[in-house]
Amino acid sequence: MSFKDTPARLSHMTVALHWIIAIAFMAMLAFGLYLEGLPRGPEKGALMGLHKSVGLIILGLAALRILWRLANGMPRPVGHEGKGARLVAGAVHVLLLIGTVMMPVSGILMAVASGSGLDIFGWELVAATRGTEGFVANEALAARAGGMHALGGWVMIGAVGLHIAAAIKHHAVSRDGTLRRMMGRTVGA
Repeated sequence: MSFKDTPARLSHMTVALHWIIAIAFMAMLAFGLYLEGLPRGPEKGALMGLHKSVGLIILGLAALRILWRLANGMPRPVGHEGKGARLVAGAVHVLLLIGTVMMPVSGILMAVASGSGLDIFGWELVAATRGTEGFVANEALAARAGGMHALGGWVMIGAVGLHIAAAIKHHAVSRDGTLRRMMGRTVGA
């Protein structure tokens, strides 16, 4: 098993973290949009619990991915893009890394500040306090976190779209091996 990124091949860890987080995060963005359309009620509450649980898992994986990137650096590009394209690609990568942390953190803040509590698949991490004697919601924090979560979702949809478009461009137009390398294959570098 490969644990070092090279210009010709990415490590198994890099590839696995990328695809697990990418698939889970895109599913959560779609699921979040679906949840927004549901009326308040027991069904939405149960689905919101699932959303929070998967979000916490993504947060853990994103933290691991960031630590992996800090320890190993960013992989060198396969293609020979211009300076402007490299800057945009770097900015989108940083935005995606930050967003995979910011979205779960803003969701956690929203849940805890509103008194909803926090659990992961039924295992309580922060007790729900809404409706208990003496509970005072931090409505300002919950609203700010909710606004950041909503805006962040749309920003992440745009960033994911740019990232996918760039991957398609590298594969179909540049034919430089970038997507093949991200799939775990060895490419000429």
